[in-house]
Amino acid sequence: MLFKYVVGAPDAHAKNFALLYPPRGGPRMAPLYDLSSALAYEPRAGGYDLSSVAMSSGGRRKFGQVLKKNFERHADEMKLDRTERLSRVADMAAAAPDAFRSVLEGIDSPAAEDVAARLLPRLERHTQEIARRVAKATDSRR
Repeated sequence: MLFKYVVGAPDAHAKNFALLYPPRGGPRMAPLYDLSSALAYEPRAGGYDLSSVAMSSGGRRKFGQVLKKNFERHADEMKLDRTERLSRVADMAAAAPDAFRSVLEGIDSPAAEDVAARLLPRLERHTQEIARRVAKATDSRR
């Protein structure tokens, strides 16, 4: 759920998660399933609202409005360690632009170039803002 917020993927309803059933070890969540970033697209009048995720993080859903306190509240609601959650969000935010860039550069297609041109600048701004918001929490433990 946090990853979907970090990368700007609005569609995180329960139907957009999947389980894997490996031969050993029991079922586990699929690492990436039905994932696309809305950051590459301009809002359309009368269209779907792509400016927020389906499930909230600590009471907030809109991209750019989730604050450190919302990530902490989310951790509390999930009975998870706040510091670990903030660190994980910061790590994902730091890695996402390069990961997307690497994948898009590996696709030899004008469509991939177009998506990269629209997505990467917005993704970089979005993830830098997330990193800025959680930096105080992660810097204090390093």
